[in-house]
Amino acid sequence: MNTIVVAQQHSDAFAPGSIVVARDEEWHVNTMDSIPGGWLLHVTDVSGLVTDQKASFSTTIDQVETLDPINAQVIPKNRLSSAISLR
Repeated sequence: MNTIVVAQQHSDAFAPGSIVVARDEEWHVNTMDSIPGGWLLHVTDVSGLVTDQKASFSTTIDQVETLDPINAQVIPKNRLSSAISLR
């Protein structure tokens, strides 16, 4: 029964594997913990200057929005793919 309760604690807005926007950057949600009044999201940056940087955001402090997967763009991470796509 405890497994069912833990599974039901996840927010509809956030889930491990989803992409969120916080502090004008896009972040991949790795894990999340329930805290009083919200969620503590453990994330990895997937955009901007701090790509692959790990961070944690509290939804009680930070404004965090879920990125709709329909609006997501796939962008190559390595330079060879980037150079090929520019040609």
